[in-house]
Amino acid sequence: MATPKRKPKNKSKKAQPTASEVEFSIKAGTKATLTIEAGEEKDGEIPVRIRLESGKHAKGGLTQVEVRQEAEGHKNLFQRIAQLPFIKKYSLPMWLFLGAIFIYLITRLIGLSQFPIYFFVDEALQSQFAEDLINYNFRDPYGIWFPPAFRNNEYFTLGMGVYLQVLPYLIFGKSAVVTRATSAIISVIAAISVGLILRDAVKTKYWWVGVLFLSITPTWFLHSRTAWEMTEFTAFYAGALCAYTFYRIKSPNYLYLAIVFGAFGFYTYSPGQVLVPFTAFALFIFDLKYHWQNRRTVLFGAILLGLLTIQYFRFRALDPDNAVAHLQNLGSYLFADISVWEKVKIYFSQYFYGLSPWYWYFPALDEIPRHIMKGYGQIMMWTLPFALFGLIETIRRMREPVFRIILTGFLAAPVATAFVAVGISRTMCFVAIAAILTSIGFDKLLAWVENPSQQLNSWLQISTSRVKVLLAINIFIFTSVFALSLEKSIDKVVIIFIAFIFALQISGLLGLVAQRITNSNINKKIKTWNISSILISWIVFIALCGVNVFMLIDALKNGPTWFKDYNLHGMQYGAFQVFEPVKQYVEEHPSTQVFFSPSWTNGADIIVRFFLGDDTPIKFHSIVGYIENNLPIPENSLFVMTKEEYDVAVQSEKLADFQIEKTIPCPDGTNCFYFVRLKYSNVAEELFAQEKAIREQMQESTIKINGEDVKVRHTYLEANDQSLNMQLVFDGNPYTNAKTYEANPFVMELTFPSMRTINGFSIVIGSATVRITLIGYEFPGDDPITYQFEGQGALESPELSFDFPEPMNVKILHIEQLDIYASEPTKNHIWEITFR
Repeated sequence: MATPKRKPKNKSKKAQPTASEVEFSIKAGTKATLTIEAGEEKDGEIPVRIRLESGKHAKGGLTQVEVRQEAEGHKNLFQRIAQLPFIKKYSLPMWLFLGAIFIYLITRLIGLSQFPIYFFVDEALQSQFAEDLINYNFRDPYGIWFPPAFRNNEYFTLGMGVYLQVLPYLIFGKSAVVTRATSAIISVIAAISVGLILRDAVKTKYWWVGVLFLSITPTWFLHSRTAWEMTEFTAFYAGALCAYTFYRIKSPNYLYLAIVFGAFGFYTYSPGQVLVPFTAFALFIFDLKYHWQNRRTVLFGAILLGLLTIQYFRFRALDPDNAVAHLQNLGSYLFADISVWEKVKIYFSQYFYGLSPWYWYFPALDEIPRHIMKGYGQIMMWTLPFALFGLIETIRRMREPVFRIILTGFLAAPVATAFVAVGISRTMCFVAIAAILTSIGFDKLLAWVENPSQQLNSWLQISTSRVKVLLAINIFIFTSVFALSLEKSIDKVVIIFIAFIFALQISGLLGLVAQRITNSNINKKIKTWNISSILISWIVFIALCGVNVFMLIDALKNGPTWFKDYNLHGMQYGAFQVFEPVKQYVEEHPSTQVFFSPSWTNGADIIVRFFLGDDTPIKFHSIVGYIENNLPIPENSLFVMTKEEYDVAVQSEKLADFQIEKTIPCPDGTNCFYFVRLKYSNVAEELFAQEKAIREQMQESTIKINGEDVKVRHTYLEANDQSLNMQLVFDGNPYTNAKTYEANPFVMELTFPSMRTINGFSIVIGSATVRITLIGYEFPGDDPITYQFEGQGALESPELSFDFPEPMNVKILHIEQLDIYASEPTKNHIWEITFR
C-alpha cells in the first residue's frame, strides 16, 4: 500500500531509498493511521520510518526513507546555530525581530552629530525647557507647577517632549547628542508596535520585516535621528494603535495602555490634538458593540481619560486662543476670504494628497530640503508595490477588527495636516501604517516564493457573480467621477487607483485568474517548487539590514553635501561646528568682545542658550545691524559672521580694515563662518547721516480700510514695500504686524475719502506699555480734536480697547503710538487697528 517514488535497485540489501516524498493509496472509506518515527541526526540527515495502518487489523509494511534536507549546506549551518542553548531560548522569527531592533537602534544612534547636519531650534527647545523646569523646581517662569505647556515665542507648545528630556538631562547633562538619542530611543516604540501588530494581530509569517521596513523609510530614518516632536508623537501614536489592537484581540485591559499612549501623543505634538481624537472617535464608533460588551473596562478607561485631560484644560486656561493662533501662524486657508465650499475643496485636495503615492514615494517634491534625504523620496520607491498589495489585503479584510484598525490609521494620517498644507512633519504617523501595509504585501510575496501552489489554491476560493461585478463597476465609476472634479491631477489619479483596488476586490475576478493558471501547463511546474522558510528569512534579513547600513553610510558620507544652501533658508548648518570654536576663542581672548551672528538659524536665542548658557559674555549681533545703523564698534572686538554677511560687509563702504582670524568651513569646502576684526571707514558717518535723513521723511501710501481707499502718511517702516507693510495694520488679521525701522513713536496720518464718525478704537500692540495720541480734523486747517490714552498689553491679551468721550467726526486722523519705555533706535510694532 506504500509506494515510494524510487524503489531500491537491490531488494536483497537493506532498503536505502533516496526519495524525499512517499505516496500512499488506500481504498475509499478506509480509516488509516500514519506513524512517523524520526531517528537520530547523522551527517546533517534525519532517517525517517513510516508505518501505515489501515482497517481494523491490517498493518502495512515498514518502509524507511531518507529525507533529504533542502539546500543541505545552508541548512546544516543554520541547524547547528539553532541548536545552541542560548539560541534555542527563542524562535528564529523572534531572534530576527531582536536583530532588527538592534539594527534599528545602531542606525539611529551612530553619528548623531554628523547627520542631520543641523540642530534645529525645535530640538533644542526640549532640553532647554527641561533645564529651565528643573532650575525652577518644576515650575515655569509664570510659577505654574508641572506646566502642561511652555511658551515658544508668541504661543504655547505642548510639553510632553520636555518632560521626556528631564531624566536624560539629570543623568548626562545638556547635550545635543543626548537630546537626539533620547528621541531616537523613544522612536523604538513605533518599531516594536509595528512588529507586534504584524505578529499577533495580522499574523504574518515574516512579521519581523516590519521593523526593518520602518527603519529604511527615508523620512523616518532622517527624523528619528532628530529630537523633533513629530518623531515622539509617531511612536506614541503607533503604540496606541498597537495597544488598542490588543484590546480587541487579546484582553480588554489593553485599553488602558492605549489611552495612556494616546494621551502621550496628544500632549507631544499639536497635530495630535486633531489626529488622536479623530482616531479615537472612529474606533469608538466602529467597535461600539465590543465596547458595550466590555463596558466595565470602558468605564474605568473613561475615568482614566478624564484624569489625563486635566492637563489639557490647564493648557487651554493658559492660552485659550492657541489653536487659532497656531493655524494663523501657519497660514491656514481657513482664514482666507473665500467661500466655505472652496475651503472644503481645498481640505479634501490636501487630504487626498496626503495619501498620495506621488507625495510619499516620488523624490524631489516640494519639501524643505532639511526634511528630505535627496533622491530617496519620503518612502522607498521599490516598496510601493508591496504597500499597494498590503492595502488591497487590508481593504479585502476590513470586516476584521485588526484590518479595520490599520485602515483607520491609514485614513486618519492626513486629517490634521489638511487644515494647512501637506507637510512631512504633520503627516509623519503615516510611515508606521505604511510599514505595516508594506510588510503585509511583502509577506504575500514571500509566501508565493516559498510555496506558490498553496497560494494559487487560496485564490481559487474567491468567487464572483454578476451582482459583485456590477457593484464593483458602479463603485469605480461613481468614485472616478468624484475624483475628476478635484483640481490636482495627482488627487484624481490616487482616488481612481484606490477605487480600482476596491472594485477589484469586490468583483471576485481574482478567482477567474487563478482558474486559468491552474488549467495551464504552468501549474505543473508550480507544484514542484518549494523553498525553505529559514533560507528565505535569512536572505531577507541580511538584505534589509544591508539597506539599513547602506543608508547610514550614505547619510554620513554624502548627506552633508546633498543640499548646499547652508544658511537660514536652507540647512541651517553650524550648531555642532561653530559654538565650540567660539567658546574656545573667548577663553583664549578674554579681553575681546565677541559679537556672534544669530542670522543663520531659527530661534537663535534658544540655540545660543542651549550651547552657551545664560551667562555667556558673547553678544549676539549681526554685522548687518552695524551697516544699517550707526552703532558703536568697540576697539577690541570681533565679529563671527556667516558667509552671506561677510559678502555684504566687504562690499559696504561703511566698513574697513578687515582682518580674518579664523574660518569654519561648510561641508562642501567653502567657508561658512568668518571670525573678523573690522572698524568703520572714514566716510561711514556721512553715509549714515544721509540715510537717516531719508528715513525721517514721512512715507506716503494708499491702503484699504473697510473697502475704501485711504491715503496715509507714516513713519518709515522696516519693509521693502512700505504700502504693503502699512496695509497689515488694517487688514483685519491680528497676527500680522508693521514695525518702524527705528522710530519711536509710530506715526500715521490717515486721510479718508469722506467724513467718518469714530466712537472708539481697538489696537493690538503686543506686550508694550504705550501712550496713544489721536488728533482729528473735520477738514484741513480745522481746529483739532485730541484724545490721549495709555495702556499696557500682554502676551496673553495684547489688545487694548478705548472709547471716546464723545464721537469724533473726522476726515483727517493723526495717530501716534509711543512705546513709553523704549528709546530710539527701536522697533515699534502695531499688529492691528480697528475703528468703531
